[in-house]
Amino acid sequence: MRELLRVRLFCFALTFSLIQLCLPLQGAEKPLQDSILARLPAETPFVSISRLQREQLQAILAHPFIQQCLDNPECRELFRQVMNDEEGLGGIIQFWNSLGTTPEGQEVQWLLQDLASHELFLYGDPTWLDAPQAVAEMQKLADVSIEDQKPDSGDLNVDEEKYARLLKQYQAVPQEIYDRIQIPNLVFGAKSSDSKRAGALFDQLITLWEQFRENDENEIPQNYLDLVSVQTINNQKFLTLKIPGRWIPTYLLDRSRMTQSQEELIDFFLDGLARRSFTVALGMREDQILVSLGGSLDHLEQQPAENSLLDLPEFQPLQEQADASITSVSYRSKAFTQLGWTKENIQETFADYAEQIRNSIKDEQDEQKKVFGTRMANDILELGQDLQTFRTEPAAALSFSLMQENAWERIHYDWSEHPERNGTAPLDILKQIGTGHALVYAQRRAYRPEVFEFRQKWANRIWWYVTSIAAQAEAQELNGYMFIANMFRPTLRELATTTKELWIPAFEDGQSALVLSVRELTDNDALPAALEQFPSRSLPQVAWMSRITDQQKLLDACNRYRKALNDVGTMLGAAGDDGQPVSIPAP
Repeated sequence: MRELLRVRLFCFALTFSLIQLCLPLQGAEKPLQDSILARLPAETPFVSISRLQREQLQAILAHPFIQQCLDNPECRELFRQVMNDEEGLGGIIQFWNSLGTTPEGQEVQWLLQDLASHELFLYGDPTWLDAPQAVAEMQKLADVSIEDQKPDSGDLNVDEEKYARLLKQYQAVPQEIYDRIQIPNLVFGAKSSDSKRAGALFDQLITLWEQFRENDENEIPQNYLDLVSVQTINNQKFLTLKIPGRWIPTYLLDRSRMTQSQEELIDFFLDGLARRSFTVALGMREDQILVSLGGSLDHLEQQPAENSLLDLPEFQPLQEQADASITSVSYRSKAFTQLGWTKENIQETFADYAEQIRNSIKDEQDEQKKVFGTRMANDILELGQDLQTFRTEPAAALSFSLMQENAWERIHYDWSEHPERNGTAPLDILKQIGTGHALVYAQRRAYRPEVFEFRQKWANRIWWYVTSIAAQAEAQELNGYMFIANMFRPTLRELATTTKELWIPAFEDGQSALVLSVRELTDNDALPAALEQFPSRSLPQVAWMSRITDQQKLLDACNRYRKALNDVGTMLGAAGDDGQPVSIPAP
């Protein structure tokens, strides 16, 4: 138990100590116009933001459970040990304190505190959209089929011909398509309250690097030093590290079993990889410190866009909360969500699979295998058509968190198609739940009996394949299998009919809720031995609730389920200790 407390307390102490750095400073500004959201172009595929770290920490520390831990003597002793452990958190704290012994270190302390006290963000530029689209265009122009993507056949002549053909197809793709295939750019950043002070500190870093580079005593090879440079982008200096693609150790690739055409195809792509590079850049843009990772720095050269993310209609719900304490924001665009998605690709993929099966049995002499393969090809094609009817279109999504007086509120908007949900009426089930719970998840699912019909249909199809395979077994095994199958088939049909006609309509309203509560234990409550020394006197309680639309149908369904299961028990001869058949009694 003590070790469990030590691990939990260490995790808490680590979080507490790292975020504690921002306590003496002001929290992040509330207006959204000061946010990175107002500066990123509307084409930005995704962004994630964290704000008001100081206020969030104070809310965590004020939680009753945390207060109980801090007031417990054993927890305080473990906390002291963790904070003084030189190999763990204590070493980090000592390093932090040592920074304050020099003027330069004090400036570093100020910068880290300043950045942790304001907006932290992560976003991707439009290369996250363009690069995958270019890859898809390359595959389409090269006319690469599913058959081409299969593993080698083992026949050297067949494989040689295949890779020679693929090489010609890829070489015919226009070069501008390949030029668009770059490493997508990812940017980490933070906002500073004093851009001049932060900029001066960054200038000192550049000066130190230039002095180190000019020092004749350093033993770093010149070709390594040349990877790091200082570039000026929009009148701002960035310290960059550029790693060329030719440094990738492609010589480790095993070519012993490759055909000549396969090697030439691989070399074609490796040559393109060698012409690319991975770039890391550190610098300032206005009052933001940025760390960029990706294939280029072009996104840092862009001028402020006429339309920002905040101008999009998807951000209207966030604009309505502009004066609230927004602690986090995350967004992904429709274009980013739909990467690789098309309305027809499921049906097309299953049609390709069906065609492959037909080709594989074209020359089959065994009539039974041919019938089996033809049935499978037709079923796969039909399965693709059925799945296509359930195909939904993804779209943009926006989430943000608000810090209220006594709680955090998480709001999520999703513009994707969700036919399984029903938002046409309020969630009345919330009135039955009440307040004071730690967590409540409520929903209303749409009434869709066709989903069960789809599952039942394909369960029957799978059953046909199982019986067909079983029919190839030995006669004795086949008789045993058919006896069991025939015994349970009526029961399974009864269960399926009951579910379709009674159980599903009984919950047509679709409302349900998951409720997590915390119960405060009294001195009279008995606890397991493992929890006797636990500092908290609170235990979780979990409940699941569903709104009943037709109580009579639910009762009829339960009675028919009970009868069907009792029939199974009778067939199996299940009996209790008293020798009587085991059965589920009526309520």
